[in-house]
Amino acid sequence: MNTFYANAFLEFFICDAINYIDNTAYFDYSIDEEDDLTLANNTANVINIYFANSVSTENGGGLCGYAYFPGNAEIIMMDNSCAINGSTM
Repeated sequence: MNTFYANAFLEFFICDAINYIDNTAYFDYSIDEEDDLTLANNTANVINIYFANSVSTENGGGLCGYAYFPGNAEIIMMDNSCAINGSTM
């Protein structure tokens, strides 16, 4: 990932051990589960990146993922299948 973003002068680091969340409730993730997921698992002052089998809106519409503008929640939520095609991250 660092090679991909080098021209933008961005560099990524793993701040701590990767936290594998073994919870079937988040396997197919809906945006309305965000508070439960992030309150229990976020690390402060970093961008927390979450991957799920699928990501959907409150009404069931599919998403490849989402993030917030700076100043809001420090998370990126990704659908696994959208992270392996070479066009995302």
